[in-house]
Amino acid sequence: MKIGKVVVPNRIFAAPMAGVTDKAFRILAKECGCGLVYTEMINDMGLIMKQTRTE
Repeated sequence: MKIGKVVVPNRIFAAPMAGVTDKAFRILAKECGCGLVYTEMINDMGLIMKQTRTE
């Protein structure tokens, strides 16, 4: 499977989830065979308002 120029080895995707998909989770998911993982979701307004919990 391809998404643009990126070749994805299988159709197992890990959805982006706030508070769950940190780096350790993504590494574990890849080691367990996940074909595509996402970075953690963040609150865009937290970035705009420069809230320290979001950074």
